[in-house]
Amino acid sequence: MELGKIERLVGHFSGQEPGPTLIVMGGMHGNEPAGIFASRKILSLLQETQPFFRGDFYALAGNLGALEVGERFIDQDFNRCWTEDVVQALVEGKRVPTDSHEAHERYELFCMIEQIARQARGPIYFLDLHSTSSQSLPFGFILDFEPYGEDAHFCPPIENGQAAVALEVGRKMVDLIPVPTVTGLSAIHGTLLHYMTSRGFLSYVIEGGQHRANSTILNHEAGIFLSLFDCGCLTDEVSEKVDFYYNMLQRQTQRLPREFEIFYRHAVRDNSHFKMLPGYANFQEIDSGEEIANDHGDVICAPEACRIFLPLYQNQGDDGFFLVREAA
Repeated sequence: MELGKIERLVGHFSGQEPGPTLIVMGGMHGNEPAGIFASRKILSLLQETQPFFRGDFYALAGNLGALEVGERFIDQDFNRCWTEDVVQALVEGKRVPTDSHEAHERYELFCMIEQIARQARGPIYFLDLHSTSSQSLPFGFILDFEPYGEDAHFCPPIENGQAAVALEVGRKMVDLIPVPTVTGLSAIHGTLLHYMTSRGFLSYVIEGGQHRANSTILNHEAGIFLSLFDCGCLTDEVSEKVDFYYNMLQRQTQRLPREFEIFYRHAVRDNSHFKMLPGYANFQEIDSGEEIANDHGDVICAPEACRIFLPLYQNQGDDGFFLVREAA
């Protein structure tokens, strides 16, 4: 399946009545196009069926240049460059260095998000769609901490004070979607989720499955449609479609615990010297002492019986793998 021409605004569907705004992001990484395919599908469905709709649905594309060539990124990871100092400069209108491809794209995306926020007719929800290099069932990510710390005051005051509320509502939103939730993202810095949550937007991530699997697109469709329903854009008029998507996700994930927490991240300094042992799937159970990877000639073993999470099977990225356990 080919993406074809990609623009920053994939599409927009608007209701006659005011209501929530749902911003859906696909393709923050250029080798993860499933979110864009899914957004197009849901936009087409809404245009064809014309259900009663409140508020606005915006589908956006992330790293356009990386999507065009099918690589995770061009110069730097687009989902690691939303750091506190950069975001503060963008919010304050200061000059930000644009010495990388992603810096230019970040400014364009920032401007579009702020424009959407100014036009919003209700609370703003943000759903970021991703996929994995390993085989995986769908799951959700949320932040469980203040994204830039409690003392960050660079976001608009009315929004900055809502960051804690956004964290709680983001959790409630992903809890309404029947996929496992993963917390403990403090090991990862500078994601778009950090910025959107700091703005007071009710933000969460859904990982739909393996990059090129057709099921990943369908899982992302489910995430979008259920989010539109749960945030109040759609009504009980579409309950049959809601039940279809909900049951589809539930059948895939019903044997997994409801929540996991990250307790270890293996950082990769040089991709050419890191190699996962083949065959690991996301959330696969592993034994204490089990050999799972090799890094610069050193064998990496599991420190305890747990589950492997996001094992790296691609040539870009600085997260070799994570280890998770069921949340208490």
